[in-house]
Amino acid sequence: MSKSIELGPLLTIAESMALQEIFETKLRTAQEIEIDASAVTAADTAGMQLLLAFCQEAVSRGIEVTWLQTGTAIPRAAELLGLRQALELPKQQEAQQ
Repeated sequence: MSKSIELGPLLTIAESMALQEIFETKLRTAQEIEIDASAVTAADTAGMQLLLAFCQEAVSRGIEVTWLQTGTAIPRAAELLGLRQALELPKQQEAQQ
């Protein structure tokens, strides 16, 4: 099974059930997880909370989480919600490489 998660264009409450299933599967099967959020164009508070809970649960299980790309919507939402540090987002120039 792939260790990557490619997030779609929306990280919102409307997608939360489908995302939760994907996240739970990764938590059961992966030793490390890579997140590609480059396609995300919109994120709401519920989506960001789900993403944070996923990342925190992964870390608590000893699963390394790496950001492949963050795009612009995730860092912007994280900054507004004060979650940048909790999500361990890379600096923008690092994330876009």
